[in-house]
Amino acid sequence: MARQPRPLTPKGVAIILVSMVILGGLTFVRVVLPVLQEPVSSDTTVITGPTMGTTFTVKFAGDPKDAGYGSRLSDSVVSTLDSVNDLMSTYLEDSELSRFNASRSTEVFVLSPETFEVFRLA
Repeated sequence: MARQPRPLTPKGVAIILVSMVILGGLTFVRVVLPVLQEPVSSDTTVITGPTMGTTFTVKFAGDPKDAGYGSRLSDSVVSTLDSVNDLMSTYLEDSELSRFNASRSTEVFVLSPETFEVFRLA
């Protein structure tokens, strides 16, 4: 007889949300840090935008001779945040986490490696 999954408790939701923030931060550092280690000048570029029901701001010094530097970094930041949001949003009905939470099946629910890592850490 298959064991029924227990409903997610408020403490469980809090752990998952904290883990999401940590994973998002680690992913952000992994993507941004190598770019920031390139030679920089005193020119500062600011990237801002909406994400996960709030906004983000990234300020960095870039090489003004490399016209695509800011654009590549901006694309990486937005892509990483969008990916985390698409996988683990609690307010997007089609996110992986929302579909997992809504599932009533006892069948295996395949998770992305990123979401699985958050679950493992939680």
